[in-house]
Amino acid sequence: MRPEFVGKGMGSNLLQVGMDFARRAFIFKKFKIRVWKLNQRAIKVYEREGFRIEKELLIDINGVPFRFLRMSRDRDL
Repeated sequence: MRPEFVGKGMGSNLLQVGMDFARRAFIFKKFKIRVWKLNQRAIKVYEREGFRIEKELLIDINGVPFRFLRMSRDRDL
């Protein structure tokens, strides 16, 4: 999301648009995402939309380890 829109309550709408597109374009049972553990704003949006934390991951990016959360929810929740 563009920085000027962050914190204005638009995250759920943006997420819903993306999920609606995925439902039409792909066949799957669950949405699965990875989110940087420090991105608490995004995590709150995902949790409000039914995503739950499955696991914490340590992912190496250009030699630097970052902690991510793997979150998922049913396709038709």
